[in-house]
Amino acid sequence: MERAGPHQIIAITDSRICKGDLLERIELLAQSGVRAIILREKQLGASEYRALAEQSLAICARAGVACILHSFIEVARELKASALHCQSSQIAHLPRLRREFATLGVSVHSVEEYKAAREWVDYVIVGHIFASACKEGVEPKGLKLLESIITLESNFARRDSACGLESRISSPRCFDRRPSLISLRGSKNHDSSSTILESQSSFTKQTENLESTFEKQAECEKVDSSPALQGLYAIGGISLETLPLLHHLPISGVCMRQTLMQTPNPEDYIRDTMLL
Repeated sequence: MERAGPHQIIAITDSRICKGDLLERIELLAQSGVRAIILREKQLGASEYRALAEQSLAICARAGVACILHSFIEVARELKASALHCQSSQIAHLPRLRREFATLGVSVHSVEEYKAAREWVDYVIVGHIFASACKEGVEPKGLKLLESIITLESNFARRDSACGLESRISSPRCFDRRPSLISLRGSKNHDSSSTILESQSSFTKQTENLESTFEKQAECEKVDSSPALQGLYAIGGISLETLPLLHHLPISGVCMRQTLMQTPNPEDYIRDTMLL
């Protein structure tokens, strides 16, 4: 797993505590040096969220920053979004969502949730680590949960390496969405159906053209399938004061909500954070 040092900073939106207009805040964040913006507005209805997501995706695209939609699966599909973040309550949906999104992530609050989600996602957000206004009255997990998951991931990575596999959470994901070329050409065994197919020159030419097309699509998909985020991220009460407590941990980055929604100048705050 890539260690972020300085850490990658992920901005989490929350219009309920945002200082000023949310879209203006997203504009500022997109220019601030954050790695990505997760549009977390669970209190909105689907139609409201869709309207907000359309504008947010456009803002982030212009700035070259990843905008990750949060929990609204159907909206993400309708907008053909490349990235989706799921709640822990949506873990059961991850297997079917895996092929729909180039970047798929999830929030977890226990080792059990992490184990259930790990095989299907590019990144995991673990929390909440420190006391947070977002989870007021809920006991924070502290560093113990994050350290347990890091240890577990290390074990998974060693197992995958021993089996000649890449760790799914610590390596880029690339899925072959092409139709099987064997199914187009017929069986590779020299049975009668295969012989008939191979003997039809027009069909062979057609499949060659299709193969060329699929190869070009595959090259594009290799680029498109590179995840916007990858690895483990900590969330909950992350600030200039608490961030140093995470520096010794091999995580990819941290997520910030309240501070980035309220600080007068997000760019200065991110710069100060990166200098820690």
